[in-house]
Amino acid sequence: MQLRETPIPNDRLVFQSPTDFYNTYSALSKFQTEDELRYWAQSKTHTTLLDSLDSIICNYSGTLRTILNKDSEFELGDSIVIFINGDLYGYSKQEANISIQKNPEKFKKAGSVVVSIVQSQNSKNDVAPGGVDATWQNQFYIHSYQPCGGTLQTGLNSLRKFVSELYYEQISFFPNPWRANLWLRIKLEERPSSGWRQCYNYRDISYDVAGTAVLYYGGVPDYTTNYEVTGNFLCSTSTSVSGPINVFLAYKYEPSYNVGSFWRVYGSGFIYQHILGDDNYITIPSAYPGGDLWN
Repeated sequence: MQLRETPIPNDRLVFQSPTDFYNTYSALSKFQTEDELRYWAQSKTHTTLLDSLDSIICNYSGTLRTILNKDSEFELGDSIVIFINGDLYGYSKQEANISIQKNPEKFKKAGSVVVSIVQSQNSKNDVAPGGVDATWQNQFYIHSYQPCGGTLQTGLNSLRKFVSELYYEQISFFPNPWRANLWLRIKLEERPSSGWRQCYNYRDISYDVAGTAVLYYGGVPDYTTNYEVTGNFLCSTSTSVSGPINVFLAYKYEPSYNVGSFWRVYGSGFIYQHILGDDNYITIPSAYPGGDLWN
């Protein structure tokens, strides 16, 4: 008797249309922690790029990295869509994945994803694709560390950096539609030897920020919205986190494709981070303490 092979489950998320894709993207964009995104992906029996060590992939939102599977793919209608270097390419299920990875220019471009980052406090106003301005990244040495319920570690002398950044991600499907998204990301980075990378020390985080976000297109205001966000992730309430916090601020959805947009963001309030057990945070401010954040 010939044994029947066990079917391999489809690891790609399936969307019937761009609208279906955006509905999921919109829901996931409200999740603040990567643990929430991982739980959602596990419920779909779905691998993700959330834990990718690729420095380029890590620049994109946790929302996008959750939607993409380990091969940077999802299904849209009758096509498989693959994300390569900021572009979305569509190919049929009969075409080999390896072929498009080696020669994406031979395949149909289905869209693009553009992300840019602007760090907080007295940085430039424009959050536009291609621009990076990092004027508020507080560096310090951690001397001790004790995660909630864990063992106190002392005698440390490791370089860390608190980062509070605005970032803008525009996703476009050709010839339409497109969506412009704006987040505040609060994270911790470390520098073990050379170069900065995401760090996963547990820490308390509090924020209370309010302001206005204006989306510009063609050099003129196209959309204005007010935002007000507050949050607490504390050891005392068993909500302390080790990864980044992603706070969704605003979005604009357009049924027709366009490019060249950017956000101008105004806000005031405070953002606070403290590594648990760290004896150094009193003399070195953990985050922006108050006043105008982006002006």
